[in-house]
Amino acid sequence: MRVIVCALNGRIAPKYYDSAQLLSMVIEKGVVAHREVIAVEALEPDELCALVLHMKTDVVICGGIRQDYQEKLVGSSVQLIYNVIGNTEDVVERFVEGMLCTGDIVN
Repeated sequence: MRVIVCALNGRIAPKYYDSAQLLSMVIEKGVVAHREVIAVEALEPDELCALVLHMKTDVVICGGIRQDYQEKLVGSSVQLIYNVIGNTEDVVERFVEGMLCTGDIVN
């Protein structure tokens, strides 16, 4: 499963299109098997969405996200967990444990 976390300075970016980096992870059997950080601060919101879809993403974890981008991602069979607040590493840990939901504040 490919999971994308929208990040800014080590935290979940407040808005999907404010992301400076994407933390891209492949999760297999409950562990992170591969991870990489992709710089995206120069991308426009539509380019960011196209990149996420091109990467064959299964799940996107982000902060706030406009309705049109929600529809674009969900319409392409991407599971969206949004309005999440917290440190990226804590959020990833909660997701891998199966305990992350839309609207969660992770301390």
